Amino acid sequence: MSTDSVTAEQREKWRTEAEAHVWSNIGRPSLVVLQVLVVVISQNCALSRFLALQPLLGMAAKMAYMLRLNHENPQLSTTAREIRRRIMWSIFILDKRLAAGQSDLISCPKEQMHIQLPSNERDFELAISGETGTLIPTQIDEGDSTSMGTRAYFCQLSNTRHEILRYTRRVISEGSKAHDSRNELLQLESDLQNLKRSLPESMAFSERNINLRAYSPHLKRYVMLHTMWHQCHCDLYRFMLPGIRESLPDEVLNTTLPEYAIYCQTRAVQHAKALVDIFRTVQKVCDQTPQDPGIGICVFQCTRILIRAFDIGLLGSHPTAIEIIYQLKSAAKILLPITAVNQSADQLYKETERLISTAIAGGSYPDSMTKLSQKEHIRDSNILDILARIRQRDIERGEEVLQQYPASPPLTTPTGSEVSSDRETGATNERAVEKPSRGEVLEESLWYTGLESEHMFGSLDTVFDGFGGPSMNFDPQDLEQF
Repeated sequence: MSTDSVTAEQREKWRTEAEAHVWSNIGRPSLVVLQVLVVVISQNCALSRFLALQPLLGMAAKMAYMLRLNHENPQLSTTAREIRRRIMWSIFILDKRLAAGQSDLISCPKEQMHIQLPSNERDFELAISGETGTLIPTQIDEGDSTSMGTRAYFCQLSNTRHEILRYTRRVISEGSKAHDSRNELLQLESDLQNLKRSLPESMAFSERNINLRAYSPHLKRYVMLHTMWHQCHCDLYRFMLPGIRESLPDEVLNTTLPEYAIYCQTRAVQHAKALVDIFRTVQKVCDQTPQDPGIGICVFQCTRILIRAFDIGLLGSHPTAIEIIYQLKSAAKILLPITAVNQSADQLYKETERLISTAIAGGSYPDSMTKLSQKEHIRDSNILDILARIRQRDIERGEEVLQQYPASPPLTTPTGSEVSSDRETGATNERAVEKPSRGEVLEESLWYTGLESEHMFGSLDTVFDGFGGPSMNFDPQDLEQF
């Protein structure tokens, strides 16, 4: 499945067979069925099939609750307990990512996660029982940071990002004065800072730590963790940046305390520039790039903030601002390795290039990217945007909107001839990178949702072989405890 020789039709056939296996065993919940369901959800997510995701995710959460994966079971072995935790946390991360701050779409509220965070890879592989603490810390058990790995920090960051999006959506929908809720914003800011301070020195962001991981598969996960940390700040502050779709109404911005507005705008720009620095550092040090499709969203959002800041004079003097825009143009090329295998990333890269080229040519921020636009230049593809469009039309026309988001999009992908010439040339200091296959992108997506293909299923090539149970590299005694 992770080889380029596998055709799109074969992948689709496997996905269909996997879904059929889930539905045929829907009345017999088990860890095997649940694992296959999570893989199906991850595959649909990678293919942007958002209409199919929410029902499947709700079913996965219910099945996990029925199996009591959200509770610890001290009678099981260390490995068995950790496998159960990782499946539950994978559903939790997917749930938070797809809900996008909308409480109505949450299937796994944090209050129901009565298990500790997943352990690091070393403890898992060696069956070491380490205490990582819970998502909501208690005075009794604060956890042991030495057992915390990248996966555990992703769980915390996913929860914080959901709280940030929920807060900003509420403030925007209420149309209230933003500074009236500044204490809530400062608390979310404090949560992010506390997470950063809890990182061990080996996981702090630095060029040295990137060099140490330059030829390790852990580099991509390390980079994505810090990328998402800065993206959370951008999500938190961007509603005070006038003129973008996520900003507060102009009448509300005009009544906001100027000092508070400047504070939020400055912080949004600072963290967007920090994202550019991360991308450029990775490009300079090594050839690897994060394969999570989420990196495309981070690059695009970073671009929107910086281009809008450039347009309204928040990037300093003109020479300084132009230099930042050219740095952004170079950093955006971090998306190139995944554009050939991910249509969303390809679309985001093209739109990013368009925004940057317009700014360099002296144009203003496109009206199509503002909240005042009557027609969006780029179609948002998360479930909230789809539902909003359905609500805005008559009920008789709802089916017409749904047809714009087919459950099974075309299986063709952009060919090399569709890539612009400036992609082929690149910057003078840009290295040639090997484009990942679709299977590699899926495996990376699975990791960010809490799964590891070699730990949870063995080779992805044999996941669905006969459905007699996935190949897992654990002692049979551990499997019997499930």
